Amino acid sequence: MRRLFYLISLLFILLGCEKEFSMSSDELEPRKTIDLTRSQMECVRNNELFAYNLFRHLSANEDGKSMLISPLSITFALGMVSNGAEGQTQESICDILGFKEEKQDGLNDFCQTMLEQSVKFDPSTRIGFANAAVINKNRFSLKDSYSKSIKTIYDAEVFKKDFAK
Repeated sequence: MRRLFYLISLLFILLGCEKEFSMSSDELEPRKTIDLTRSQMECVRNNELFAYNLFRHLSANEDGKSMLISPLSITFALGMVSNGAEGQTQESICDILGFKEEKQDGLNDFCQTMLEQSVKFDPSTRIGFANAAVINKNRFSLKDSYSKSIKTIYDAEVFKKDFAK
């Protein structure tokens, strides 16, 4: 549970939170827990390994420089990409994120739960997510099923823009 708290705390920091500093500590509402199924808890543990490996890899290449990244945001982004992938590509994305057994359905379920419940985690903090898919409308189109999945699961907007402008 402490790991989940750390992961959610990092998410709050990295995705732009706004703290209500006018409140005294006596007035703050207690944090709420995020209810996860046994399968989702396993996904958290597996995704933590992805985060650890990501940090280890990036820090090894940065020679002591400071950096700030959000493994959970990367999980969300790759989850959205994975919804548009098939076969070995989709399987590889799920595997690297730690969803070897759960595959795409488990990844989507985990991300949707985290997006829905993390905004309720600390009532004294406001959090907003900026998930989006932007495509070149002159060169590509999206399947309706893909657009629907990233809108409903990831609360993401789909933008079709002319990249030449």
